[in-house]
Amino acid sequence: MKTVLHIINWINIRGSERICFNTAKYSPKYKHVFVAHTIGCKNALENFEKYGKVVILPEVTPLSFEYIGILDLIKSEDIDIVHLYLPGDDLPPYVLSIKVPIILTILCTKYCNFKRPPQMKYVVASSKYAASLSPHLNPLVVPAGVEKVEPKLTREDFFKEVLPGISTHVKIVSRIGALEPLKHPLDFIKVANLLKDDQSLIFVMAGIGEESYLNYLKSQVASPNFRFLGKVSEDTKSEILDKSSVYLYPTEFEAFGFSVVEPMSHGCPVISYQNTAMPEVIGDSGILVPTNDISALVKATTSISGNESKRSILSLLSKDRWGSLYQCQTYANTITSLYENCHI
Repeated sequence: MKTVLHIINWINIRGSERICFNTAKYSPKYKHVFVAHTIGCKNALENFEKYGKVVILPEVTPLSFEYIGILDLIKSEDIDIVHLYLPGDDLPPYVLSIKVPIILTILCTKYCNFKRPPQMKYVVASSKYAASLSPHLNPLVVPAGVEKVEPKLTREDFFKEVLPGISTHVKIVSRIGALEPLKHPLDFIKVANLLKDDQSLIFVMAGIGEESYLNYLKSQVASPNFRFLGKVSEDTKSEILDKSSVYLYPTEFEAFGFSVVEPMSHGCPVISYQNTAMPEVIGDSGILVPTNDISALVKATTSISGNESKRSILSLLSKDRWGSLYQCQTYANTITSLYENCHI
């Protein structure tokens, strides 16, 4: 049985964490060891213990890319393959000293400013867009798998628990994810404000961000048909996506887009901006509009929420696209085939 060491090497690790987690979960014939150097990564890795061994190394400066004991760990755990998850930019210096085969997964929309060392046998990108930013690394495009959490609540119980006081007859327009300027949550609020007189809609936003920015976002809400839920559990997120009629996610930068594939798995049509990886990820299952075009977002939202036939067609297309392209087992099968062929 080969042993794979997974190294999550970035302070913002949500995408890396999920890809790493699903790779291990769906490839049980390998032994997995997980290690990371930021506090956020360490907290995330607590969920990984059922699928492998978690090793906590001494804390270092998060962005210094210095690992204490990483080479010793490779020896002591008899590591066969190192799977490294990077956002781009520079290659951590310790990587050049690794003697076993390396697979690199690049996730973010950044140029990888390094040459591919000989022991780096494969470079994997989660989208054509991400791969196009570092063509000199010759990345393989392997779309990430996104696991669907099955909903459990009826619509009536959902409204009682999550949206008390709201009629079950309204249509939900939702947005769940990081609340930061790059993800344009303010544009979601602007759409809600422009449609504030439409009593058939309720806009639901959930996520976390810097407190000052969250306070600013809340101050911009002018619609009575708006609910901010803050951080929600995976189960609650699943219920929201399952009950939503539209998923409105205008964003400026996505290397892949977990936040748009999740609603697709529930058959919820996605509206987003036509940039970065969004066209290739969403395809014809949703609606893409020009970046920063608020009026186009409003038009797209009402064109789905006000037309059940159109919504049903996009719902089926969303589910089919998720089922054919973004299955965790499919992703893991591709990655494990690389593991099998990974030799110095």
